[in-house]
Amino acid sequence: MSKQRFLRELPRIGLTPDYETATSGRRETLIFLREHYPKVILEAGGIPLPLPITGSRKAIQAMLDSLHGILVSGGDFDIHPKYYGEKPLAVLGKIKETRTEFELDLITLALKKELPILGVCGGAQAINVALGGTLYQDIPSQIPDAIAHQQGELREVGGHQVEVARGADVAPAGAGLDTIVFTGLRPEETVTVTNGNEKRDDQGL
Repeated sequence: MSKQRFLRELPRIGLTPDYETATSGRRETLIFLREHYPKVILEAGGIPLPLPITGSRKAIQAMLDSLHGILVSGGDFDIHPKYYGEKPLAVLGKIKETRTEFELDLITLALKKELPILGVCGGAQAINVALGGTLYQDIPSQIPDAIAHQQGELREVGGHQVEVARGADVAPAGAGLDTIVFTGLRPEETVTVTNGNEKRDDQGL
């Protein structure tokens, strides 16, 4: 088998990037990804392909036609509540509507093509919103007794437990377990879950 044919047959996984405006020089808009996203896909035998952020559904459809799956990455921003039918609270964090609209369109079209989709952190919330779910905009103010869900110092070891609903289809690392440990890095959290496996943390969130 030729190298070219071998590369064509490896699963191509599209990655959603983040964007920021450069703080020096020409102040261009930069798109970027944390290194661990493409790294783990390569380690699993896939080819990670960062996707350009666009509002063109035609372009998104063309991207999806060449992919075997999608990973919707996390990011340091909130999904605007208008996308799940609510008004924003005063404590709402940074908004990136261009990225959010791209990801919601990407998820919607990928679901129509029945492509596998994995959402990490805010990416999981985007999937939930695309499916008609809702979010807590700010856990500390909406659930005063909740434990801290922004646990940056514990990101490598896990911050609190998540209960896996009976029969849920989880990743191999958590298969067969009643609880798994994860790290919370966001003040937002899912309220209504649609068309997905149910997982709740130790406070029912």
